[in-house]
Amino acid sequence: MNILFFYLPAIAPERGGIERVTAVLADEFERLGHRCFYLASLDENGDVHNTNRQFYLPNLSQTDAPENLIFYKKLLSEKTIDIVIFQAAHKKFPWAKFPGHPLLVCALHLDPCAYETIVRDKAEFKLRKYTGLKKQLLSAIWKTLVVPAKIGLRRLKKNAVYRWNYHQCDAYVVLSAAYCKSLARHLKDGDEDAKISFIPNPCSYPPQEETFRKEKILLYVGRLCMNQKRPDLMLDIWEGLEKDFPDWSLEILGDGDDADEVKALAKEKKLPRVHFRGFVPPEPFFRRAPFLCMTSSNEGFGMVLLEASAFGCVPVAFDAFPTAQDIITNGKNGILVPPLDTAAYAQKLRSLMIGETAIDPADCKENARRYTIESISEKWIGLFKNLASKNQQANLF
Repeated sequence: MNILFFYLPAIAPERGGIERVTAVLADEFERLGHRCFYLASLDENGDVHNTNRQFYLPNLSQTDAPENLIFYKKLLSEKTIDIVIFQAAHKKFPWAKFPGHPLLVCALHLDPCAYETIVRDKAEFKLRKYTGLKKQLLSAIWKTLVVPAKIGLRRLKKNAVYRWNYHQCDAYVVLSAAYCKSLARHLKDGDEDAKISFIPNPCSYPPQEETFRKEKILLYVGRLCMNQKRPDLMLDIWEGLEKDFPDWSLEILGDGDDADEVKALAKEKKLPRVHFRGFVPPEPFFRRAPFLCMTSSNEGFGMVLLEASAFGCVPVAFDAFPTAQDIITNGKNGILVPPLDTAAYAQKLRSLMIGETAIDPADCKENARRYTIESISEKWIGLFKNLASKNQQANLF
């Protein structure tokens, strides 16, 4: 079976979670005897996972350009593609499915309602520059009028995207059972459950057998994006801890559109021992850090929680998205904090750092074992077999 992963950026695993998931799945499918290829409409800087697999649309500025469709059809034919996995199903699949098109799976790596959190986060940032009575008045107007209106408009746009993809694809895959219901609410087609299924992401790393010597490090891994990832909240939390823990440091791995703003905020707060590392392999830091801090207001899955767990690095996150509870059993294999409550987050970390609260790293590793690539790839192969059977293509297997 030949599989084409279609994602907007090239597959450079250090750049983000979807890229890492794609690379891990492709490697496993090839181990199982299938052939995999990547197609991108953006040529971002970064170390491409496998240049032999990676192809680019000729017109990188307009994905649905006619010359891109010609190239796409040619690639499908030359590589005898059996299944296309569209890894950017929060956006519109660029072409109507034409006769002879392979099986198409739309994979949604976000919470279908993530736009609601994004609108609220943007409103919060806009209001930050105001103070006093003016801020109170503007806040009331934004919360009662502007934010609901913007969410309503975003919902209409997402309805159109999700419905288009649903009608083009053979299966729509989300990351949690909770997301099946929220995606279905956007569709409202009567048979909206027929194509929707959920498959969680695999952990990029197998649970490590080795016991690592942990250092006094708090670790943040993620894009430096004020919307969704909220690294500003991590700095707020560290600000409340650093004076009491002078021998601890905060390591921030990642980059992004708001990197300069985040660094400026750390400088403005005069925070010591904050180290910005950029895009670097996280494994050495997972080995050294006892705690992984996620401060996202929304995540599709939060794969870094599992990646850290595989190394016995205890994950701490806001209980702000459905998959947080899918991944973490609070107090057993990680810590969940009420959404965006930075004071509570700092207190939970303090308790961990002084040893008042203890999470066994072995329990974290065992939790990561639920998401091994072998178990997750089984779910994908099961989906492929089901689709092939429905479409009278059982010969694929």
